[in-house]
Amino acid sequence: MKKTLLFLLCSIATCIPASASVIGYSDGTIYKYQMLSVGESSQQGIAIKLPAGKIKMLQGQTIHAIQAVFGSLNTTDGKATLFIATSLEGTPLLQQAVEISATAQWLTYALDHPYTITGSEEALYIGYTAEISPSYKLLSTDRSNDIHDGCFVMKDGVWTDTYGMNVGVGNIRIETDGQQAFTDVCVKMPQWDNYYRSGTPADFIAELYNIGTDTIRSLNATLQIGNGNAIHLTESNLQWLPGTNYTLSLPAIEMSTEGEVQAVLNVSNINNGTTDADETDNSTRLPIYIYPANMERTVLVESFTGQDCTSCADGHSVVSEVLESLPPFTAAEVSHHVGFLPDAFTMLEDSALLFYYPSQSTYAPAVMVNRMVGATGGASTPIFSPEREKLKNAIATAQQQKPYVSLQLKTTYQTSTRGVEIKVGMMPHTALPDGDNRLNVALVQHNIKAYQANAGGTYAHPYVSRGMLTPEGGVALDNGGTEIQHWTTSFTLPESIRSSWWTDQRLQNAAMDVNQVTWTTDIPNMYIVAWVGAFDAANNNANRIYNCISTVLGASHTQAAYHDDTDGIASAPQAEHLVKQVGNTLVPINNSTALHIYDMSGRSYAAGSALPRGIYIVRVIADGVSSSFRWLR
Repeated sequence: MKKTLLFLLCSIATCIPASASVIGYSDGTIYKYQMLSVGESSQQGIAIKLPAGKIKMLQGQTIHAIQAVFGSLNTTDGKATLFIATSLEGTPLLQQAVEISATAQWLTYALDHPYTITGSEEALYIGYTAEISPSYKLLSTDRSNDIHDGCFVMKDGVWTDTYGMNVGVGNIRIETDGQQAFTDVCVKMPQWDNYYRSGTPADFIAELYNIGTDTIRSLNATLQIGNGNAIHLTESNLQWLPGTNYTLSLPAIEMSTEGEVQAVLNVSNINNGTTDADETDNSTRLPIYIYPANMERTVLVESFTGQDCTSCADGHSVVSEVLESLPPFTAAEVSHHVGFLPDAFTMLEDSALLFYYPSQSTYAPAVMVNRMVGATGGASTPIFSPEREKLKNAIATAQQQKPYVSLQLKTTYQTSTRGVEIKVGMMPHTALPDGDNRLNVALVQHNIKAYQANAGGTYAHPYVSRGMLTPEGGVALDNGGTEIQHWTTSFTLPESIRSSWWTDQRLQNAAMDVNQVTWTTDIPNMYIVAWVGAFDAANNNANRIYNCISTVLGASHTQAAYHDDTDGIASAPQAEHLVKQVGNTLVPINNSTALHIYDMSGRSYAAGSALPRGIYIVRVIADGVSSSFRWLR
């Protein structure tokens, strides 16, 4: 077991008067350079929600002031409107226009008409709105863990839950008078949407918030993952102050199952049994997905280079050194001759990748890893002047992201005809993120001997992109990628490939000959690289790649957890009549029929096995004929 590490985070930024209690979810931290502007509307706003449990806890107390943090003074008339409401859609209980006298600091506004909590309110929303150009960032959050149904921002005129935005909670608090001391711990929503594998230990960290007035000195925590053994933890000798977060690190847990399970965290026995004033938020339940133990994950490493770039040869050597030091199938490389100046290898589609640069300026050598932004090591997209440790960190970070799918890549090459056939299979283990998900397939040539600045005239250019085999942006996955899918293409491999960026007109303008931008294909060094990922033509930060696969032309590779038994699904519904459901099992209707059952992770179940809820591929063999169908339990 790993030793737990526990530490205290950020304290409240303003002092609490002895005669008042300050209630909110913010830990008080102000991120001066990470304020928010949400949507395109000039109407901006943010609010926190006190649910029924908190209302009951505060019954009879009077809200006499609201504390808030603003990120800009540039609102209409330099003012904002504070409000208290029982609904974000209805008429507020009270509104009060206030002047924004300072930014990035806590401001306290006494209410002209203090509000006494009756206890009959189903919820109370406390926040502010203002008119301001969305180019200014008005809204302030503490960047802690999210709280589900606890913080809202106004986005294009609609109040929207910030849960999942990873911005924490609004820097808004209320002051109440006459409140006696009370204990109240809130479990924030853990960030557990991670990559877990069966048989591999995983760490779970949760963030708690002390919303009460008492210092917390001890507590118990229990974590249950699916049907596995519960993990118990006792914390003592704490000095967890009111209005602050506490990070709870639980012992590493080895996953023993596959598929979707529930992770349940419960906090109890606070201060050795002191009653928690609101126990409704002392636990949380989240679904997590556990991938097969043999899950294979390949990251896509894309280099930006140029023949006349004097430092690119060194950049290539860094990338090659790092990738060659990694285990097989860890990464696949595609080198794009763009980012410096177009050269003799530049393909037209390479130019589109300049979209990923964080500004209009370009740079080489540079590298992207799974098209991630903000990878470990401080990298943006792409990483400029790749350094060994920075690239290693970025690859390690990409390896820990959820892969969602397993891939199969089959390629054939006929020497006599130069005919190529490529088949890609994609098997989802769990639902892909919402949005546009696509498959891309590239043709790559390794070790093309040609000029490179500072490396001579016969430099071996690594893994040069020779063009995309899928349309621009990739092939959209059917139904968002919720089903096993196949993509096939065939073509005749030319004896040479011309760099498509160099049109006849460009060659003429540069006084160049077509032979200067045309390169002989070398079969042993031709590769096919395929990947599945998100696609967003407007947002260069939203195109993360989930999984990738590569093989030399003429060979095939199937990732270890890939399982495809879909033959006959659409055309053999009669197979369903050879099977019957008994409780939570499937059995054949007669002894002469064989039955094979697989879940979406490829795990096999015998006929008559108890089946958890989920989607299954059922293969039926009767009279020597095999057919399959999809079954939802």
